[in-house]
Amino acid sequence: MSSWPKLSLAANVFLSGLLLLALLRRPPVVTPLAVGSPSPSAPLLADDPPSPAPWTDSISELRRVGVPATIIAKLVVEKVAQKWTPIEAELEQKYLHGEIDARRLAEFHDQRANEEVAELRTALGSAYTDWDIEHTVGNMYLGGLVPAEELKRPLYDLQKSHLARLHAMEVARREGRLAQDHFDSNHAREVLDFKNRLAVLIGPERVDGLAPVASMPQVRADFAQLKLDDTRMRALVDVHEKWSAARAELARSLEQSKQLDSAYEGDLHALDQARDGEYRRVLGNELFDAWQRAGDDRHRAMKENAAAWKLDAPTIASVYSELRAYDLAVANREYQAQLREHAGETVDWAKVQSDVAAYTRVAEASLRAQLGDERFARLSAASIISLREPELGKSALGARPNL
Repeated sequence: MSSWPKLSLAANVFLSGLLLLALLRRPPVVTPLAVGSPSPSAPLLADDPPSPAPWTDSISELRRVGVPATIIAKLVVEKVAQKWTPIEAELEQKYLHGEIDARRLAEFHDQRANEEVAELRTALGSAYTDWDIEHTVGNMYLGGLVPAEELKRPLYDLQKSHLARLHAMEVARREGRLAQDHFDSNHAREVLDFKNRLAVLIGPERVDGLAPVASMPQVRADFAQLKLDDTRMRALVDVHEKWSAARAELARSLEQSKQLDSAYEGDLHALDQARDGEYRRVLGNELFDAWQRAGDDRHRAMKENAAAWKLDAPTIASVYSELRAYDLAVANREYQAQLREHAGETVDWAKVQSDVAAYTRVAEASLRAQLGDERFARLSAASIISLREPELGKSALGARPNL
């Protein structure tokens, strides 16, 4: 007859410790990579379903003797990390050297995250949801609030649905179904919606970006690399404060109307364009362009990978200038069409789409001429060059706040 029911609490804890130690010492099982596949959409790992985790029976024993879910979860996360971290390191090196693109690296991260969740569900069983609520809410920034028990489930549901929508947008962008400018506006809308809903639960004073913040420290941090004098810095702070006030007013009107799609994309475009115009006036063209380059991941990636991608400084400058001109041409073409439609004019959206296609052909031809086919393909695979035509269409525009 089993002696497990007769064990004392101290014996249970001791046994749990021994099991944990033994499990953590087991070597990880690594699944071979399939990164050599010619198809960019091919899975990173073997298609065969993974064999059951070797520690599953031991985990069940830990759960049976009363080891807390938090301890078991840490064990599972550690075992998954032992398996995937070496593969992740190898893939990131391949990405940095241009051997795989950003899409395949992101697919790997999704696969790793999905396996971790599956392993946690198996290990924790019926305790998974309670653990996940505590884990998710515990990692939310709530402005110092320690939520009451009855508040945890609404916060959990809000956070999970928010993260699911962000992930769906990212996958759509990765697969070319959502253009970068539409991704940016949709992402901003989703974040603002999340903040407004969070404010209902915990109060706007606790939500970052909804309560007033001091502009000077933020602006000094944003422009620190330019080493500006106090006069210019104060002028930039003034621009930033007007821009923040205009966005806050937009957020308030959006919260009242509950119509997240009502002209928001156009409003963001107008406010950001006005702010950048004022920044350029204060800084001058040379400093403004330097600041903008420093904040753009595409320029930063080209500089960091210049040797691997065979790019010299003049080529980086020229490619970046071409990409910026393309971005602005596409965004402004759509925005001007929306303005005309809002004013009552009939807009030929097929013509707008045709114009954007023409911008794409010109930009692609110019970039290929500068880079050659090999470097063009490498920068495209790394998502530095992303000349996707946006999904143009009608959108209502409301009155726009001005700086």
